[in-house]
Amino acid sequence: PLTTLKHIAFIPKTFAIDLPQPLAAELVKCRTDAQVKDLGIEWSIEQARELKANEVPCVHFYTMGKGEAVKAICERIF
Repeated sequence: PLTTLKHIAFIPKTFAIDLPQPLAAELVKCRTDAQVKDLGIEWSIEQARELKANEVPCVHFYTMGKGEAVKAICERIF
């Protein structure tokens, strides 16, 4: 999940992806790492719940050294 302001540019560039427009629109409102982390966790929870509801067999999270964010996500999904 996105957890810092730096991730907003780093993740798309590193993984050659585009962030979904609704997520990008919310990210531009974030001014602190804490705000990005909260949004990243909530967005990841919703994505994982949607995948689970559609019977996707597994979900892979890149922790990027921020395991506590993934722990928070998993605690609310599983």
